[in-house]
Amino acid sequence: MSTTMNPTEVGTAFLTNSVSESADKIFTLEQRDEEQRWIEESAATFVQREVLPKVDAIDHQEPGLMPSLVKKAGEQGLLSIDVPEAYGGAELGLLTSCLVGSEMREASFSVAFGGHTTIGTLPIVFYGTEPQKQYYLPKLASGLECWFCRCDDRLCPYRQ
Repeated sequence: MSTTMNPTEVGTAFLTNSVSESADKIFTLEQRDEEQRWIEESAATFVQREVLPKVDAIDHQEPGLMPSLVKKAGEQGLLSIDVPEAYGGAELGLLTSCLVGSEMREASFSVAFGGHTTIGTLPIVFYGTEPQKQYYLPKLASGLECWFCRCDDRLCPYRQ
């Protein structure tokens, strides 16, 4: 399922248009479908079971902990929401991605999760070449690779 949202306003039109003209286009939490609710609950459960018990270890930057948490999130499908199905992702759309992102707000894990999904994955989804997408997206979506473990240019086979 791909849930897409089109902008309700263009540019600064939201400043001059009447709210009643676009009020029916505003997404609210009550409009979530069952799949979105289920995925949001899964994200909340992941944070409760995996992240919160390890807050002290996260704060003390225990070696290997953050990559292992990212891998677990990938195993549960939480990293694949924005990735197209053709590359091993779920392609669930921006709304579902926002719902999951809002659940990942606890501890420093939110920085790793947000960095992985937005800094590490989305640029490849939107701007990557076909070979880059085929090589990186399945690994990033599954959590087999963390974006912050691959920030060294020497490790990237597509850089000239």
